[in-house]
Amino acid sequence: MTEPANETRLAAAAMPLGQFVYTLLYGGMTVLAGVLAFKQVQLWPTDLAVESGIFAFLLLVVISSTMAQLYGEKLANRIVWWGFIPLLVASLLMQLVLGLLRRGLLQLRRRLRRPAGRRRRRRRRRQRRHARRRLPLHLIPLGARAW
Repeated sequence: MTEPANETRLAAAAMPLGQFVYTLLYGGMTVLAGVLAFKQVQLWPTDLAVESGIFAFLLLVVISSTMAQLYGEKLANRIVWWGFIPLLVASLLMQLVLGLLRRGLLQLRRRLRRPAGRRRRRRRRRQRRHARRRLPLHLIPLGARAW
């Protein structure tokens, strides 16, 4: 019973610490790059504006190249493919938050657009107008006729 647990521990310890750190850094940088892709920054000496996520993506290229040199191209390619998962999750979470925010803002705008008192007053005015139109012509005062 203790043998499988020891084998699991040995398999987990088989990953070098540097590879573990690079993998964590790659996954975190992927999420950060996805979030920063919505922001723009101005490059200092010029008026050129670029997406700020490009800097994080450049770091991803550096990290994957370093891993390819240190641990082999096969592992680096596998980590790049696995890196799309946190990027996809971050994108879906952003869409969820933006959708909830949009829905909440629309509901808030509807509530703030017309306070309850104003709605009641408008409804009463409409009822009065319609009630006046329903009266027979001989009951409407002469000055109120539009024709």
